[in-house]
Amino acid sequence: MYTKFFLTVFALNFSFFLYSQNDNWFEPAPKGMQFVKQGGFDFIGDSTSKKITIAPFWMSNEIANKEYREFTDYVNAHQNDTLNFTIFDSISVNKYIVYKQLNKEIIDSMALAKEYPVNSDKYHLYLNYFSDKKFDNYPVVGVSYFGAIYYCIWKTMIEQAKNKNILINDYRLPTEEEWFYAAFLTKDNKEEICNEIKPSLSGKSNNLKLYNINSNVSEWTSKSSIDKQIKIIKGTSWKNEMNINDRKFIDKNTKAGYLGFRIVRSYIGTGVNMVIQK
Repeated sequence: MYTKFFLTVFALNFSFFLYSQNDNWFEPAPKGMQFVKQGGFDFIGDSTSKKITIAPFWMSNEIANKEYREFTDYVNAHQNDTLNFTIFDSISVNKYIVYKQLNKEIIDSMALAKEYPVNSDKYHLYLNYFSDKKFDNYPVVGVSYFGAIYYCIWKTMIEQAKNKNILINDYRLPTEEEWFYAAFLTKDNKEEICNEIKPSLSGKSNNLKLYNINSNVSEWTSKSSIDKQIKIIKGTSWKNEMNINDRKFIDKNTKAGYLGFRIVRSYIGTGVNMVIQK
């Protein structure tokens, strides 16, 4: 099976500016995602502040174990199928990967248990965290940047196959700016900081109906440092507290028990998609 996954350079199409401010008239809400309107704000990065405009997009809550298991189950059932995608750098490069090559890359299912001493109560509690159905609605952890990217590619493929006559944009990781903007819009909502992991939809939702935007697990963004092997993660986790302005630099291959992700999808017509960087 060959699936093309096209990602385009970040760009704004202002012809849809007025339309983008109308809730849901142009594009039905993707299941499990919330609409974030276009807006401007002061973005703080690299110790500097700059005013930027963010195009409208859809954002999910933390991807839960049961959602990510749909992906891993598909990978296991289609070992010889191929996932195709396009990387844009100085030139566009078509790449592919056979699903059986993903087995060791997409998740460390013991990542949360490894955060605790071996043979401790918490270690045993979380030993089967990813597969145990009692944790179905908890955020998936132990997923590297590439694991999150492959999930986005797969989810796009599945939805495009189901909706062949409907135009949808690609699922992707949020940019640092998009993540910050969503958190910025909800900064007056107090996050419930807890020293152990909790369900993705736990606590009170904010005014965007997003849960745990700055708590529970830290989250991957698509933003790279100068070294493209290093990505920026955002948000407080059950293990480490971070201000919404804080950035943590981490290797793309990291699979940690405090690190998960949420996904976004550009609003139809905005012409905004994210680049996968080498």
